[in-house]
Amino acid sequence: PINQDTNDWSEDNELYTFLDEEMVKFGSLRAHELDWHRAEKAAISLLREHCKHMRILAHLAVCLQQSKDGERYLLSIKLINSFLEHYWDLSQPLADSSQRSLTIKKKILTQILQRTVQFASRLDLTEGDQALTADLSREVERLEKNVHEAGVEYEFFWRIDNDFNKALPKEISIPDKTKLASQKVKNNTDKEQKETTGIQQKTSSNTPQINIHQLHFDAANEREVKQTLFKVATLLNSIAPQESLGYRVRRFALWFNISTLPLEKKDGTTEMMPVPADRVLEYSEAIKNSPSEELLQNVEHSVASSPFWLNGSYLSSRLTKVLGHEDISEAIREETLCFTKRLPGLLTAKFSDGTDFVDETTRQWLRSGGEHAATSQEGADAWGKQLQSALQVAESGDYKDAILLLEKGAREAEQPRNQFYWRLATADFMENTGMKAIAREEYRSLLATTEKLSVHAWEPMLIDLLRQKSGASETPSKLEKDS
Repeated sequence: PINQDTNDWSEDNELYTFLDEEMVKFGSLRAHELDWHRAEKAAISLLREHCKHMRILAHLAVCLQQSKDGERYLLSIKLINSFLEHYWDLSQPLADSSQRSLTIKKKILTQILQRTVQFASRLDLTEGDQALTADLSREVERLEKNVHEAGVEYEFFWRIDNDFNKALPKEISIPDKTKLASQKVKNNTDKEQKETTGIQQKTSSNTPQINIHQLHFDAANEREVKQTLFKVATLLNSIAPQESLGYRVRRFALWFNISTLPLEKKDGTTEMMPVPADRVLEYSEAIKNSPSEELLQNVEHSVASSPFWLNGSYLSSRLTKVLGHEDISEAIREETLCFTKRLPGLLTAKFSDGTDFVDETTRQWLRSGGEHAATSQEGADAWGKQLQSALQVAESGDYKDAILLLEKGAREAEQPRNQFYWRLATADFMENTGMKAIAREEYRSLLATTEKLSVHAWEPMLIDLLRQKSGASETPSKLEKDS
């Protein structure tokens, strides 16, 4: 804090003169001439190095809020809160009496609050801003408390949260083909007419009010690029709901500027907050019991607000498949797989509470080529199908390529159980192609391996799951010995 006795404040200050002259243009016919970037830098410099003046705070808040950007809007409220908590009593302007100074400061604070509420209704938000809602609610509560302690009466704080949530995109998710099928009519001619009319009405009512000419942005500004891409994804999902492009664009917007993993602490966790466990459980149960368009919209919003929650993309993929859209389901898997290949460390990274960015079910989904392969039975189908493919290749005499197919599967298997079955498939291949002696040796080796393995070594993920579900924290050594 700057000591009140040494505050370097004067209306003749060159920096303040520039700032005041610029901000006079705000709301006037000369608004287009206002240099927002320089004005913001001047306000920051004045507050940091010269004084703590309420009028400069008001100017800086406007600079942050006028951009219509969710993060900058939230930052403006945090700025106001910090100022009120640390500098309200010492802040300027200072008048000829303390009472008059307080009256002037209260008037400026009221103006700041009025503008903050007004700007909330002008925000231009995207799906990625969904993650800001909880933080915003906390800051608004904090603001209400600070304003009350400053002795200012104001009652429209609720409008900030309300308008912020209104500004978030309400995306129309893909239609449920089961519902569409139940709406068929017997007469083909009438059916075509009705479907044509329905499509026209749906396109008209569901397409968000995003005008292409409004999608201007500074290509050097990653934040603006990301926001624009989220808008494009929303637009694509609305005008082409059964196409996968919108889902691909959303994930590109979410991940394109992530080039490194979050910093890892000594305990192996990161600072990243997980999606609440109860919400994840709610999504999983709803996918099984009541899959719907609204559910898909909610899952996609959660995915967009938490870039490292890759399990969310698995849930979206499952849900789109249930709704009858195989192409979209596979597109989501492909984009997620590309992200993990770019940053392999994602597969072992953890959120702040110790939960994985990518759980075992999602790992299997990524490796296997689809949602169904996330189960053990589908894993068995994988090596069984590969064995059949290898046998077909061997029929042409190319035994080397056939063996390579099976070896590739064995290399990519992570669980000891899966590795065993890939070795078994290789032995089966040898037996079926006349290499019976080699196959017999492999069978003997596999038998010897299984006789030495404990349950924990055979399928550690199963033991970890049972330990987690039972609330146990210690290694079940007795179970290993008995097995």
